[in-house]
Amino acid sequence: MKFLIMILLTGFLYSGNSFAEVNIKIDTSSMAQEQKNMLISAGYRIAFENGENEVPTLNIDILSFTNLTNPTKAKITKQSLLDEIDEILAENEAAATQETNAKNTKINGIKTKLKGWGLTDAEIDFLFNDVFDR
Repeated sequence: MKFLIMILLTGFLYSGNSFAEVNIKIDTSSMAQEQKNMLISAGYRIAFENGENEVPTLNIDILSFTNLTNPTKAKITKQSLLDEIDEILAENEAAATQETNAKNTKINGIKTKLKGWGLTDAEIDFLFNDVFDR
């Protein structure tokens, strides 16, 4: 009896969220190579943001998911993928800028200390440009 109730309850809970294979044909002819390279990442992020841990595959111009719920399936479109790619690129650019700024701050601090120890600007430049090859 418990088994029958569990089967009925499970069927009731998942009836609105049936799983489906999703194949999205994407015209990549106008996309930059960087965008094409990020299609799988963008698709995964959209699925994951909707509670699904589904990594898609890309075969030429078909992005495929094997097991998505219908609500998530409806959210994955060419435009949502392009929007997600733009968001990823913006995040990457912000992180790179932050990293560059942190590196420059450290280098400037080191140069200030070296100058305080009596090194000339020419000696400091030689260290950083020729010895350390930054």
